[in-house]
Amino acid sequence: MRIFITGAGGFVGAHSTMELLKAGHEVRLLLRDPSTVQRYYKNLGFQVEDIVQGDMTDADLVRSNMRDCDAVLHSAAMVTLGERNADQVIRINVDGVKNVVGGAHELGIQNILYVSSALALFSPGISHIDENTPLGTSSNPYGHSKVISEQYVRELQESGAPIQVTYPTSVIGPDDPKFSEGNKALRLFAELLMLITTTGLQYVDVRDLAHTHRLLLERGCPSTPQEARYLTTGHFQSWAEIADLIEAATGRRVRRISAPPGLLLALGTLCDKIKRFVPFEFPMTREAMTYVTQWAVADASKLQSELDISFRELEATYSDTIKWMRGAKHMKPAPR
Repeated sequence: MRIFITGAGGFVGAHSTMELLKAGHEVRLLLRDPSTVQRYYKNLGFQVEDIVQGDMTDADLVRSNMRDCDAVLHSAAMVTLGERNADQVIRINVDGVKNVVGGAHELGIQNILYVSSALALFSPGISHIDENTPLGTSSNPYGHSKVISEQYVRELQESGAPIQVTYPTSVIGPDDPKFSEGNKALRLFAELLMLITTTGLQYVDVRDLAHTHRLLLERGCPSTPQEARYLTTGHFQSWAEIADLIEAATGRRVRRISAPPGLLLALGTLCDKIKRFVPFEFPMTREAMTYVTQWAVADASKLQSELDISFRELEATYSDTIKWMRGAKHMKPAPR
């Protein structure tokens, strides 16, 4: 099977690409920076030659290079929880979905997989997320772009388009080509501080997500595409449980600060206001603190039942990820 892949220079797309290559499939990658990405794959033992240089917002380029492919995996997205470049984030992500997913459907491709986000299904106040949860109310540019994209994809599914959708939570794991947001947050928790507050978080191992994508593409879209939506969410843990596992994986004490949700939401609002005048990189926004304090447990049982798979234990994920971070100089060396 020849698969057209966007986002193969990013974390999820890269691991999904390698999973497909290991299974013997052919891939065609849409990349903005081919030489850098090729070096990444070569360092991990993969040779990738079928590459299209360009961007997912170039509709003509995307369409012309999907024509002779058997399947499409759209994992590319511009990710940020901040308000900077909001219009650009929404435009790029929504146009990308229309060009890749919509374009593949118009070309008659019968095996299309779109990587959405569990954020598209999150709204403050809910306690449970599954495939029947209404679309979320995110106002953050990234989350809002996912909601708009989801509305478009669901309209196609309702018309019978053969599109499957996955909804990952925060993704972590080793061999991250761009040191993505999930791994950055994990490093922050390990080396700076851990906020202990209400609810918790669900991390999914990038390797489990890649494995899921391969199985879905090999199976193909079911006859009822309206049902082809899958939470890919890993195990839910409280913030204290996450801190315990980080300590076990790093061999270091995690600095823990208990914080009531009201305070964190107020601090997130304050940071949003300051960033309008003094841009700075720090993962505290009103939206991010809403996720931190009100995250609902996301249920991946439908996926696990249909594909007969399970997610690896997070102890192994944390251990492998931190070992890779240290080797890649993203994190301080292990204590002696």
